[in-house]
Amino acid sequence: MKKKWILVLLLAFGCLCASAQSMEDIMQKYRSGQYVETMSVSSTVIKELAERDDNDILRRLTAIKLISMRCSAGNERISEISDDISSMMSRYEELLSFSSLEGEVTICVNANNSEVLLLTKDDEEVTLMCMRGIIDNVVIEALLNNEISIK
Repeated sequence: MKKKWILVLLLAFGCLCASAQSMEDIMQKYRSGQYVETMSVSSTVIKELAERDDNDILRRLTAIKLISMRCSAGNERISEISDDISSMMSRYEELLSFSSLEGEVTICVNANNSEVLLLTKDDEEVTLMCMRGIIDNVVIEALLNNEISIK
């Protein structure tokens, strides 16, 4: 009986780990697929852009990653990536979510304020952007006011 409980616990833990996706996991899983675009910006490039643009917001960031998938006819993986993104975002605190005729936007932050996710969905594509660094009120406010830009 004890062995059965241990087996059940191990299986449950394995299922939890399998569903625990990170941005890197999602990018790795979908990057080579059709209809997909990815982008990663290293801390070195972010620092250079922050200095060039004299941008205090960028100085707080250490990485930017983005994945976008078009909702084209024949793209059978769009619901799969949407499910994976939802699973990942469920572990974050939702700061803002709204929808309109044009689409949906959701912004979430992790528990230790080191990562913020921005998800946009419309009829044409699903895009997830992950920004890492010091995600303080300044960064969150800039994100909410659409003030984060690179010239």
